[in-house]
Amino acid sequence: MARARAVIGSVTSAMRARSVLEREVIRVDVVKITDTGDRRGCVYGIEFSDTQTENVLRILNRSRITVKRLIR
Repeated sequence: MARARAVIGSVTSAMRARSVLEREVIRVDVVKITDTGDRRGCVYGIEFSDTQTENVLRILNRSRITVKRLIR
């Protein structure tokens, strides 16, 4: 199964995104994103099934959680 990643930012925001999505019965993992090119510190995101991308983005937008970048 293909996986997608949504770059969120802080670990706290990524954990909040995980909570919001798990309430909607979408399984996600919080992951450290290493290929951002940003040298200002750690960047975190969530990893989920690629087939859920549209649902994940819609739910996060509704919850006012900003996705900085989507990695497929």
